[in-house]
Amino acid sequence: MKEIVKVYVNENRDDLVEVNLTKPDESARIVAFYVGECHLNLNYKIIHDAPNTTSEIYTYGILDGASEKNLTMTIDFKRGSVDSEGTEKEEVVLMSDEAKSHTDPQIYCGEEKVHGVHGTSVGHLNEREVLYLMSRGIDKNTARKMLVRAKIVAGLNKIVDQKLRADAENKLKEFLR
Repeated sequence: MKEIVKVYVNENRDDLVEVNLTKPDESARIVAFYVGECHLNLNYKIIHDAPNTTSEIYTYGILDGASEKNLTMTIDFKRGSVDSEGTEKEEVVLMSDEAKSHTDPQIYCGEEKVHGVHGTSVGHLNEREVLYLMSRGIDKNTARKMLVRAKIVAGLNKIVDQKLRADAENKLKEFLR
């Protein structure tokens, strides 16, 4: 499996990641995190050029302050990529009213017998979850940190390569406390 992990902490940048699946049964996974106050233009693309290929793009954001994130996720099933599958999923938590998240999930199908899915969830922390934790004796700040940590850990669990996971955990350490 081709696995790429990207971590952006309080960054301002543009980034492009493109992966080509050219051999039967190949797979690729992109896992990305963006946390803090960020201004990002991200473009992640996986091209299926062979049969029975699999792709996954997972992104996790915790945006604070006046952040603005623009993300394009593309899965491109070319002719001949029969029996291939692709997934695009994003989860974003907006920690301030000024933070903005724009996502453009794209799936192109040049082949008929393929399966592609995409989904995006963007919003503020669920205050019911915060209140539930507070009813169990946890202060509000700690409850919010626990919920943010849970989002990041869910993303870390998608990383197969242990070295890549350790590197990502190191870069995200202040958000995992």
